[in-house]
Amino acid sequence: ILGTTLLSNANGGVALNGTTGNRILEGMINNVDIFSGSTNSGAGSPLFINFATDIKVNTVRVDQNGLLSNSLTITGIALANSIKVDLTNVDVNDNFGMVGGVSLTSVSNSMFKNCNVRSNVNSSGGFFGFDLLTSSTVNIFDTCYVGQNSGTTAVNGFLVNSTCSDNMFVNSKAFSNNSTAASASAIVIGFNFNNSNRNSCIDCYAENNTAASSTAGLFGALGFDLNTCTDSILFRCMAYNQFAGAGAS
Repeated sequence: ILGTTLLSNANGGVALNGTTGNRILEGMINNVDIFSGSTNSGAGSPLFINFATDIKVNTVRVDQNGLLSNSLTITGIALANSIKVDLTNVDVNDNFGMVGGVSLTSVSNSMFKNCNVRSNVNSSGGFFGFDLLTSSTVNIFDTCYVGQNSGTTAVNGFLVNSTCSDNMFVNSKAFSNNSTAASASAIVIGFNFNNSNRNSCIDCYAENNTAASSTAGLFGALGFDLNTCTDSILFRCMAYNQFAGAGAS
């Protein structure tokens, strides 16, 4: 798919949807814009890739999709059951009512370089920039940025969940993300590693992530949170000026 603009597709945008026995192989999505779609209540992600191998996604914008009123449970880009899906120069910006920017479910051996998740709003729940789920392993995130996103419950820049191990984050930043509600569930974390092993951050930075009305106390805003993790590495990383309801952490 080359040099294409998709505008106002209410049910989604681009879907490469293979199966276990019929995978999508050796594909390219290059110079594609996906605008103002996924507005129906049951809409799919603007970009969805499932059961694929060796897919290159270059210079793609996912912008102004969704509706705040729909409370969608989708992400700007959803990757699932795939190997060697590489995203380069990809932006997920200014989308509404979605739960996240880029999700990986059973995705391995993939590279994310110069990918940005910025200025997305979910007014009825949490938000994440990048979310690794269900044994997503051996992925590299190089110079990726998550910033100025907001939600009403947990807001995470980079979220690594149980069984997602051996991933690397290099020169990546979580900056000025905001959880807005006045509750104990209104927390914000730059890099959140949860019950996962052998993940590493090198030259990563978390700054000015805030949960100003949170009642979770000082732990409402964290730069890096390693919860029940082993053999994890933080090398030349910095967390600065996170702010929670009870004060700076």
